[in-house]
Amino acid sequence: MTGSVDAGTITPMPAATNHHITVNNLRIHYTEAGSGPPILLLHGFPTSSHLWRNVMPGLAKTHRAIAIDLPGYGLADKPLDAKYNFAFYETILEGFLDALDIHDTDLVVHDLGGPVGMFWAVRHPQRVKNIVVLNTLVYPETSWAVKLFLLALRTPGRAPGPHQGRLRPQHQRPPRNRPQAPHPRSPPPPHLRRERPHPPRHRQNHATHPARPLTALPGCGHFLQEDEPERVGRLIAEFLNRG
Repeated sequence: MTGSVDAGTITPMPAATNHHITVNNLRIHYTEAGSGPPILLLHGFPTSSHLWRNVMPGLAKTHRAIAIDLPGYGLADKPLDAKYNFAFYETILEGFLDALDIHDTDLVVHDLGGPVGMFWAVRHPQRVKNIVVLNTLVYPETSWAVKLFLLALRTPGRAPGPHQGRLRPQHQRPPRNRPQAPHPRSPPPPHLRRERPHPPRHRQNHATHPARPLTALPGCGHFLQEDEPERVGRLIAEFLNRG
């Protein structure tokens, strides 16, 4: 049990617990903390539910925060014969929520979890209350940089990025002579193509949806859950608690 200090008192934080559940004959790992309205947290590449470990305490004060390991990542099954496309992940998310008896949820997405989550959301809008988008954009075009990035995902033996040591627990790190965990191999539909964010795109996103709040975190990199986890958790909770 952890806590925060306020005027000489300690406010207990809900402890996160690890669970496994079977969905479509696949063993899925997830981490859960808190109680109340559910929040589903989707990671991207090359991370897992571990990415949200320091964000969840702030969310768990008022919500049931659930961070899933998508198949192919973390401690979830990694079937070699699966087609890791958006339809595959759609069925996993549907089955996962059904197994937890969750009828609708807030959705928080990051990186590759963005198009995965939004593909599912536009096909099942009745199950999604609010969407929080962290460093993932969805526009019809993909830049040459994104195409090179997706091509690099197919290449085994890549060196870890600057954050990878923190993003992946030591026991989950794959052998260097083998590919990383599988990823969606097929491109998303034209209206769900993803692009690495940069300031002009953030402004385009806000111009397209001017009523949606946009928050920039100066000094944070792509993995803002690592750079400013407490602030990210607080901002998400504040946004969701407004309604």
